[in-house]
Amino acid sequence: MSSCSRVSDFNGDGRSDILWRHSSGMVYVTLMYGSTITSGSGKVTTIGSDWDIAGVSDFNGDGKSDILWRHSSGMVYVTLMDGSTITSGSGKVTTVSSDWDILFSLGDDYNGNGRGDILWRHSSGDVYITLMDGVTITSGSGKVTTVGSDWVIE
Repeated sequence: MSSCSRVSDFNGDGRSDILWRHSSGMVYVTLMYGSTITSGSGKVTTIGSDWDIAGVSDFNGDGKSDILWRHSSGMVYVTLMDGSTITSGSGKVTTVSSDWDILFSLGDDYNGNGRGDILWRHSSGDVYITLMDGVTITSGSGKVTTVGSDWVIE
């Protein structure tokens, strides 16, 4: 394993786990209990270099972190997880142009429904929020504001 992408809770035990991505494309979840690796750790998938891990959040509200991906073509995809296992319901969210950046922090939930949402910024400065329920975009999604290029979201 060559690079650590994200730290989050993939098995719902209230403790942080580690999401790794190897230069070969293998994606691996290490389930943790303090400094001890626990059972259930394992390979999630192997994916091409044209996919980036854009974020980690609980998109379906089951108390376990899921993976948000972005393909170089602009496709955005959510993989629903249970530990290191991909669960049913994973799928494509949308496709956007390269003018859009995903601005994602761990666990962003803008409408308080217990599910991760996606914050976007267009090269024009427009900022949007996509409210999510699993892989489904829900009502209330839309433009938040427009800001100049001298503003960054921290």
